[in-house]
Amino acid sequence: GRTLTGKETITMLKYNEGIYQGKIDQLTEYISMLNGHIEKLTTYKDQLKMFWDDVDGMNLSKALQAALTSTNNQLFYLQKQLSFYKKMVAEYSSASADVQQKIENAFQAMSSIGGIAAVAGM
Repeated sequence: GRTLTGKETITMLKYNEGIYQGKIDQLTEYISMLNGHIEKLTTYKDQLKMFWDDVDGMNLSKALQAALTSTNNQLFYLQKQLSFYKKMVAEYSSASADVQQKIENAFQAMSSIGGIAAVAGM
């Protein structure tokens, strides 16, 4: 297609930066919720030892530990996504138009959240 003018490039940039900032805000909220969930699970697990000391209590403790592990894994995954989007916003704000286009192309090439997570690990 045609080459974007400087004004159009800035408008596109601000629009994309706004989208990524929205994702950052959403991920930050999810991470905060997961941290709260982890705190509750940890508290339940610690309290369980005090009043439920039999086989059922042990099974429940194992289930709580499995939930904790799963939640921690989700938290790690979201934190990787968050750092990726923060990196994108930083690169967008300082990039020239051709670099911005390359960043946009990279986003379009990623067809899944798994792709985003893989890039975030770079």
